[in-house]
Amino acid sequence: MLKVLQVYRTYFPDTQGGAEEVIRQIAIGVTRSSGECKIIVPSKKVKKIECILIGDIEVFRIPEIIEFASCNMFAKGFSKFQELVGWADVVHYHFPWPFQDIMHASLSKKLRGEKKFIATYHADIVKQQFLLKLYSPLMHWFLGQMDSIVASSINYSQNSLVLRPYLSKVKVIPFGLDESTLPLLTQDNRAEWKSKVGEDFFLFIGVLRYYKGLHILLKAAQDQDFRVVIAGDGHQRSILETMVAQYNLTNVTMVGRVSDQDKVSLLDLSKGIVMPSFLRSEAFGIALLEGLSAGKPLITADIDSGMSFVNQNGETGIWVAPESISSLRDALNNLNGNPLLCSKLGANARKRFESEFTNKLMSDRYMKLYHSLLNVSL
Repeated sequence: MLKVLQVYRTYFPDTQGGAEEVIRQIAIGVTRSSGECKIIVPSKKVKKIECILIGDIEVFRIPEIIEFASCNMFAKGFSKFQELVGWADVVHYHFPWPFQDIMHASLSKKLRGEKKFIATYHADIVKQQFLLKLYSPLMHWFLGQMDSIVASSINYSQNSLVLRPYLSKVKVIPFGLDESTLPLLTQDNRAEWKSKVGEDFFLFIGVLRYYKGLHILLKAAQDQDFRVVIAGDGHQRSILETMVAQYNLTNVTMVGRVSDQDKVSLLDLSKGIVMPSFLRSEAFGIALLEGLSAGKPLITADIDSGMSFVNQNGETGIWVAPESISSLRDALNNLNGNPLLCSKLGANARKRFESEFTNKLMSDRYMKLYHSLLNVSL
């Protein structure tokens, strides 16, 4: 039985975001392929090391002592980490998280020599450029230690300066979703949300971070007929709520963090998905896959990241110029006033999901990679 340990700075139920969903989807794929997966993360919610079950997956939560520049750290979890690495056949890191580089360095040479290590490269470090200069030597040592590095799109693998020295060991495995893990749409829940937010709105789903471009979306929505629903929570929430009030945006509703059941209803009620992220910190956009799965057209900024791989311009949705209020407004109005175009793009979106972004496709590719590193046939 293949044993995989996934390592990251956060996970459900503490936080809800794209990286957490990717980790969950990989774990689902491993277990459905008759393997076993465990996850280790720091947590603000615990006072001592604990193991909880999320689905069939054991999640080891280590008491977090500090978070600095989106780098969560612990002090008392190194022995547990070494124990779990000893259990695993493959250790699967999720980059970037500088503290895991230190965790890797803490392993004995024997363990580093016996185990196989891969890193899924979620995104370049964009914001903390000064800290990146200090971190760069450790980062490159860590990436050099990996047996394989996985990028989620060909766009990102080709355009990341960080990945350029490691292209010989970079594999491209797009993310995927297992639709069976989502709740079924219920008419009661749908009706409840329809009474709150209506229907035929443009939906944003995600953590409210600085690079998501939601301030651009709010400016684009001023004095327009289309409606926007923003589902999610994060550091930018109070800033965005202030903008909604200042601009008197009666056509924008912020609903906070929602459950999977609520998300299914909002997707069904929506006209399309909008993600105006303007920096390469947005490397892929798991919410875009949820939009494809629901058969909804997508509006994304063309920042030459995985978003432009997921959303095919003119086929599954529309690309807009990064940070352009007018470009985003024009795309929203175009779809809002053209139901036939929405229907066509939505149908193509569903087809693209089925052909490129299912959990089975992603899982099969990861399982093939795991076994190839271990020199074991499937």
